[in-house]
Amino acid sequence: MHRATIRAVTAFPIAAMLAMLAGCTRSRDALGPASAPAAPAPGPRYVCEYDPDPRRMTDCDLESKVVSGGGGEMMRMLEVTRYPGLEPTPEQTRAADDLVKRCYESAARHGWYDFARATADGFRLKVSDDTHYNNIGFLFDDRVLDPDRPEYLMFYDTPTGGKVLAGFMFVPRNNMEEGPQLGGPLTRWHYHTWGSPICLVKGILDTGAPVDGKCAAGTPSTKSPEMLHVWLLDHPQGPFATGMYLSDDLLDRLVRERAAKSAAAPR
Repeated sequence: MHRATIRAVTAFPIAAMLAMLAGCTRSRDALGPASAPAAPAPGPRYVCEYDPDPRRMTDCDLESKVVSGGGGEMMRMLEVTRYPGLEPTPEQTRAADDLVKRCYESAARHGWYDFARATADGFRLKVSDDTHYNNIGFLFDDRVLDPDRPEYLMFYDTPTGGKVLAGFMFVPRNNMEEGPQLGGPLTRWHYHTWGSPICLVKGILDTGAPVDGKCAAGTPSTKSPEMLHVWLLDHPQGPFATGMYLSDDLLDRLVRERAAKSAAAPR
């Protein structure tokens, strides 16, 4: 997620947000066996500066040595992994492929390729963003990596096709919880640190910058929750790419390629 100029919370007023939050179910029901996230492998976890080349992980260090936040106004984007420099096992590859497949199926089943349907299902634009649309009920339902309840949908504006669904984004239950790497090194999560704090409700919902050091909703934090993208376009950096930037030409080509694949798929 990119931090942009903080905008007023007009698309989703704080009062309405808190009312919805109060009514959210907080069931900790486990996902079914086919969709339960695998436990992270034992061993140290590494934090690495994001590099646009997915084959590289740069400036990596043990997480215990990394201090979140601080450092002026600059935002940092950090990838996290317990599998630095390792190749995925066949089981991890299958798990990663299955997650992508279930996200495609979920988007089609719920009709979320249609922006109007997605907003009718409760997805609203994130406060300081123009791409990520969060669902309050899904954010606070305590479910992790559930393709039927993604915390965010990522929509991009296109010149001729309106808003196009590009992918899902998942977050854990708070900004201290580790995202499960069910696909091993394929599923690298990432998070942001900020020099200036952002107001977060339960450590996961961004409500904007503090005013005079106080948050109208949430508490100040210099660390975002961890995030995992699952792209529903053939992103050149892979289906779990951290990077968000897509040029207009590339986005147009990827959307056309997806439409051609969909038309050719057996029915």
